[in-house]
Amino acid sequence: MKYVYILYFVFAVFIIGFGSALLINGVPFSWKMACILLIGVYFLYRGIATCVNQKRRREREEIDNGNDPANA
Repeated sequence: MKYVYILYFVFAVFIIGFGSALLINGVPFSWKMACILLIGVYFLYRGIATCVNQKRRREREEIDNGNDPANA
């Protein structure tokens, strides 16, 4: 899946937004709320990590295929 990191970002925004909305509406902070926010942060991290890894992989493939921009 080429653009899976976009799904991670969408899930992160949804989950963090949901958790923040619960906090704003006056739901007391509990371990359940902490878990919801932690899951949102995890999806955000996975999205960033996947995006960076795909970019690095493309750069390595370009260099391995002889398309190194430094040789231009």
